[in-house]
Amino acid sequence: MGKERPTTKQIAEAIARRAGNEELTRILVDELPGSELASLLLHVMRERGRSVTWADALRLVERNGLVRADTADARVLTELDARAFAAAEGFDAVELSPVAPFGVNALTGIDQNNVLTATRGTEVLADPTIAMALECASRRKRDGRTGVVRLAASHRLIRMQPFDDPGFSRHFRLFALVTAGRDTGDERFEQEALREQLAVWLALLADLRAAGWDIPDVRIELSDTRVMRALLTSAGVPLESLRGHVSPMKFDEELKRRGLKLPGAVTEPLKVLDGELRRLGERMERLRTGVLEPLATRFPGTEGRFDFSRLHGVNYYEGPTVHVVLCHPDGRELPVGDGGFTTWTQSLLNDRKERLLTGALGTEFLYRVFRPGPL
Repeated sequence: MGKERPTTKQIAEAIARRAGNEELTRILVDELPGSELASLLLHVMRERGRSVTWADALRLVERNGLVRADTADARVLTELDARAFAAAEGFDAVELSPVAPFGVNALTGIDQNNVLTATRGTEVLADPTIAMALECASRRKRDGRTGVVRLAASHRLIRMQPFDDPGFSRHFRLFALVTAGRDTGDERFEQEALREQLAVWLALLADLRAAGWDIPDVRIELSDTRVMRALLTSAGVPLESLRGHVSPMKFDEELKRRGLKLPGAVTEPLKVLDGELRRLGERMERLRTGVLEPLATRFPGTEGRFDFSRLHGVNYYEGPTVHVVLCHPDGRELPVGDGGFTTWTQSLLNDRKERLLTGALGTEFLYRVFRPGPL
């Protein structure tokens, strides 16, 4: 096993010791005003930039996929975007800025080391739904909160984690939807928002299939973070032990370590969520009759069920969550869409009645796996 790489904290502490001031990191983090830190970083990078040559730039492109052009056919991706926006005709189409306010991804639980941090109080956008939530909050603050804000955007993202598969890029395109409104009682808003967004994804997939794309059968999987937390608590798993976990593999490792098996795929939630969990089961039953059944009627052949083993997003979402899964004929089950309700607009507007559904479909993943032959 190779030697572990030092953390960014350890590197910073070592630099401070070399500079003869072990308080240097603390001063930069806690005492230096943001404007002065930005000026310092701008000066350092400007001076370093003077020594960069064209040969240096070319070497970086050749060895670092983060700055290399994507191999996807831009014409096909543009056509795919056009089809996605057509499917989302009831949503306002927005063009997002490539940067977001510094630290906004960290507010949602994303580690800052997984974000490309910039200067001047910004960072490169790592999740379009965060920027769209900010736009929703701004509109609702300006225009009033009686209506519903629906936004759609296509955006190329950067993720700092490298991919193992050489066929995939560290920058990629997603198509995202957000729906912002107010609680209308009995989770009616949640049901309507889920139906609307899932109808967009299903309409897009049906359109691509009709256009010759190799889109296989579709399955919609609903879950709920409140259900998952209740199942974990009833099994004696302290929720604190799962704080900070984001990767599904990390959750699987934790459950295996504890010898815990969750219910998994469920079509009739009340058969699993009974007794003390019955109220949650009734909520899930309303999602079955109010979301899954109408979608199955509108889009014949679409399978719908609950996934009560889903821990991915349990620390990120709050309430109902959704996966869009494509069931490949070779047996692979490929999740291409993910979404759920968050509390972001509640925090932004200081109003617990606010509701926000966010979702995204991996349009570039669809291109890589399911696109037709040469057009």
